[in-house]
Amino acid sequence: MMPAGFLLLEYIAPVMMRLLWAKALGTTLSSRDMAESLSDIGPIADFIRDHTGDPMAARSGKRIFERASEAAVKNLATDFEANDKLTKDRYQAIMKDVAALMETHGLQLMIASAYNETQFVAAIGNLDLNHLLLDQREDHFYRAVLKNCGRNLFAVADKLPNFARDNVATLLRNEGKIIEDVESAVALLKNIQEISEYNNPIEADQSFERDYRKYLSVELDKLRLFGIPDVDYDQPLSVAYVHLHAKQWEVAHERQGALEPDPFLHARDAVGSGNTIDLITAQQRMVIVGRAGAGKTTLLKWIAVRAANQDEEMPAVWRNKVPFYVRVRDYADAPFPKHTELPTQFGTTQELAGSVPKGWVNRKLKAGDGIILLDGLDEVRNSQQTAAFEWLKRLQNRYPDATYLVSTRQATVDDKTINRLLAQLNFMRFDLQNLQPEQVKQLVEQWHVALADENCSLQVDQAQAQRLMKRLRQRLVERQQLKDLSQNPLLCAMLCALHHRSKGQLPHNRVKLYQQCIDTLLAGRELEREVDNADYKLALPYLANIQDYLGRAAYWMMREDEAAISRSELTRQLQLPDDEAVASQIILYLVERSSLLHEQAKNSFEFAHRSFKEYLAAQRLVHDGDMTQKRIAERAKQKQWRHTLRLAGALGRERDKLNLLKVLDKSSDYKFALECFDWMSAPSAELQTLIWHALNQLQKDSHLSLNGVDLARR
Repeated sequence: MMPAGFLLLEYIAPVMMRLLWAKALGTTLSSRDMAESLSDIGPIADFIRDHTGDPMAARSGKRIFERASEAAVKNLATDFEANDKLTKDRYQAIMKDVAALMETHGLQLMIASAYNETQFVAAIGNLDLNHLLLDQREDHFYRAVLKNCGRNLFAVADKLPNFARDNVATLLRNEGKIIEDVESAVALLKNIQEISEYNNPIEADQSFERDYRKYLSVELDKLRLFGIPDVDYDQPLSVAYVHLHAKQWEVAHERQGALEPDPFLHARDAVGSGNTIDLITAQQRMVIVGRAGAGKTTLLKWIAVRAANQDEEMPAVWRNKVPFYVRVRDYADAPFPKHTELPTQFGTTQELAGSVPKGWVNRKLKAGDGIILLDGLDEVRNSQQTAAFEWLKRLQNRYPDATYLVSTRQATVDDKTINRLLAQLNFMRFDLQNLQPEQVKQLVEQWHVALADENCSLQVDQAQAQRLMKRLRQRLVERQQLKDLSQNPLLCAMLCALHHRSKGQLPHNRVKLYQQCIDTLLAGRELEREVDNADYKLALPYLANIQDYLGRAAYWMMREDEAAISRSELTRQLQLPDDEAVASQIILYLVERSSLLHEQAKNSFEFAHRSFKEYLAAQRLVHDGDMTQKRIAERAKQKQWRHTLRLAGALGRERDKLNLLKVLDKSSDYKFALECFDWMSAPSAELQTLIWHALNQLQKDSHLSLNGVDLARR
C-alpha cells in the first residue's frame, strides 16, 4: 500500500470500524445506547460476549470488524493514487477532517437515513468543512472520498452479521468465510466504480460539468488593470467588467450563386447597435471586431465566466451553455485542439485531463449546448489563421448547432481571404464601439478602487484615491483630446495610471501616451518594488538603454509575425553576451523591471499587450531608417503591420511621413492614408496636399466608410 494508505489506516479505519459496528447493530439498540457503545473499540467484543456467551466468537468478531474496516480503507487508497497533485500534508489534513466528520455525523446520518445506502451517501457527501480551506480540486477530492467512504461502508457491512436477524455466534465462528466475502464485496465495488461512468453517463457528465465550470470560472475571472503593481492587480472580472457597446452589420452573402466581393469589407448597413451581449446572444456565429485595446479579450472572458457560472446576468438563451475558451496565440506553432481536448487545454483546467467522461464534449456540442470562444485570431501569422478557419469549419460541419464566437482586429477582416472565409461560414460581424461617457466614468472608478485595495503595494488610502478619481474625471471633461483618448478601454486605464504616477501631467495624443506609459513603467517599477540591484549586478553595465532591448525584441516579433519569442531567439536578437549568467540576468531584468515583457511559458516571452510591441517596433523601424517606400509598400499589404506603420508615421521624420503617404496614395489605399495622417502632428504643406487628394478620392467611392477617422479638427 502507498504511504497514503497508512494514513488512511490511522485516521479513517477506526471510525469505519465503529460505523460498521453501528450498522451491524441495526435496530437492536436505541440511538442513545448505540452512541454510548461506539465511544471506543472495546465494547464490540464485550457486546458479543454478553449476547452470545461465547468468548471465542467475541474475539473472532472483533478481528472480523478490524479486518473489514481495513479492507474498506484499502479500497479508498485508489482515490489518493488518482490525485497525485495533492501533497502529503494536504492528504493528511483532508483525511483528518473526513475522519472527524464521519465521527461526528456518521451515526446520526445512518440512523436518519434508516440505514439506506443511497440516502446516507448523498447526505455525507454534502457535508461542508468549517475550518479547512480547500481549493476546487481539493474540494472535489474531499467530497469524493466522503462518498466513497459511505459506499465502501455499506458494501462491507452487507457481508457482516446483523445482530437483529442472524445467528451471530454460529456465523462468527466462520471468520475466514466472512473475510473472504468482505474482500469480494470490496473488489466488486471497485469494479462497479471503474465502469460506472460507462453505465451511468448522465451522473458522470453532471459531476464533471460542475467541476469544469468551477475550474474555468476561477481561471478566467480576473481583470488585469493596467498600471496597478504587484502582478498588475487582478480584480474579479465578474465585478469589474464594463459593458461594451457594439454595432451589428448586415453582410452581403451569396447572390445568384456567387459570393459578392469582400462581403465583410463592404458591409452594407448597420442593422443594430447597443449592449454587445444583448446583440450577440441572438446569433449563433459571430465575429467581434475591435481596434487595439478595445476590450475584445475581456469581453470573451466575461462571457466564458458568466456562462460557466450560469449567472443570471447572462441572457437565458446562453445561461446553460458550456463555454470552451481557446486562445489562438497558444497554437501559433501547434495544431488546434481536438474537440475532446477543449475542456482541458487552458490554464488550470489542464488538471482535469483524464477525468472528462467519454463523449461528454460530443454530447454537449451536438445538442447545441456549447459555446466555442476563439480569442485573438489576429495574433498569429496568416498560415495559422487559415488553420483556425479550417478547424472552425470542421467543428461547424460536425456540430452545426453549437455557438461560435471569434474575436479579431479590424485589419484581419479587411483581408479579402479572411473576410470571405468568415462570410462563407455565416459569421455575423459586430464592431466594438468607443466607450461612452458613463462607461468611461465606470472604468475610471474601478481603476481607483483597485488603487486603494489592500493588495496594491502603492498603499494609497481610499480618500486619496477618491480625490485622484474626481480630479481625473474633471480633466477628462475639460480637455477634449484626453476625452477622445479615454474612449478606448486600454488607453483609459493608461490615463488613470499616468495621472496617478506623473502628478497630473497627461499627454495630448495616443503616441505620446504610449511613450509616457513606457517611460513611467521603466522608471517607476524599481521604486515601487524596491528590488535589490544585487540580483542584477552582472547585468547593470549593459542596461543603459533597456528600451532599446525591448525594441529589438518587438521588431523581430513583428518581422517574423510571432506572438512570442523564445529565450534563445531573444538572446540572439538582443546580441547579449556569451556569458550565460550575464544574459540570464539581463532577461530577468527585462521581465521583472519593465512589466512590458512577460514569460508566458517556460523560456517563451510575450509583451503585456500587443500595442506595446507595435509601438516599440515602430520606434525601432524609424531608428533603423527602415521607412523606405519599398519597405512600406511590402508591409502595408500585411495586416499585422498596419498599426505599426500608423505609429511609425507619427513617430518618424518628415521624409518617413512623406514616404508612407506617397506609397498609400500610389496603391490607392486612401482610407489607411487618412488614418495615418490623423495621427501625425504639425503636418507640412506637402503632407496636406497628399491627404487632400486621398480625401477627394474617398468621396468618389461612397461605399467606403470613414469610421474611426476624424479630420474635422485638422
